[in-house]
Amino acid sequence: MPEIETTRLRLKPYTIDDLDELAVILSNPEVMRYSPRGPIPQEKVKAENAYLELKLNFKLLGSKLFAQGSHSSTLR
Repeated sequence: MPEIETTRLRLKPYTIDDLDELAVILSNPEVMRYSPRGPIPQEKVKAENAYLELKLNFKLLGSKLFAQGSHSSTLR
């Protein structure tokens, strides 16, 4: 996605550097009033975005993302 810039506004794709500000915005009840999801706790925003960033990096490198777990914990 290209950046779009005017004299008063700059639109750009989010990066990991924007995560703290994004977490503040998405956790604000007033900002998220009309979102069906509602406000999102800052810790959850950061965790979800960290996962998506990791997944994107793996995709760009042509690798797969796997989680590790033991059979005993998943087969109960």
